[in-house]
Amino acid sequence: MDKNRKVKGLLLLLVRVFVGGLFIYAGVAKIISPSDFLNTVQGYQLLPYHAGAIVAVYLPWLELLCGGSLLIGVLSRGALLNLFILLTIFAGAIVSAWAKGIQLVSCGCFGVQSTEVNYPCHILEILLLALMVGVLAVHGSSKTRKQPIK
Repeated sequence: MDKNRKVKGLLLLLVRVFVGGLFIYAGVAKIISPSDFLNTVQGYQLLPYHAGAIVAVYLPWLELLCGGSLLIGVLSRGALLNLFILLTIFAGAIVSAWAKGIQLVSCGCFGVQSTEVNYPCHILEILLLALMVGVLAVHGSSKTRKQPIK
């Protein structure tokens, strides 16, 4: 049983580091060029200009903060929950754009390095959400809630 706990702990650590590193990279890429990210946010046609500008300025810093929190293991459950919510909203934004027939030039996930939004990109997003749900589910019980995600 102790071996299972170590394997589970190692897997959770790998997921935490992967997701944290991914969002740190995504946040920094957007912080470097906020005007490009603003153009991408406006491309979804969901927010008025000023609300989009607020999102373009603050969202990358939230991604960076939550990713860093996951990476160092401080407040990791809250960080993971915030990132899960952000990714869910992003998935909804993509579906909304597709439903409106909007041809998105870039998803904006990684700043100017982002690619066109396509189905493989969306599948990867769903897999990332599933990873996050798995970690939250494993550490969501009352027995493990007080323990940090290691």
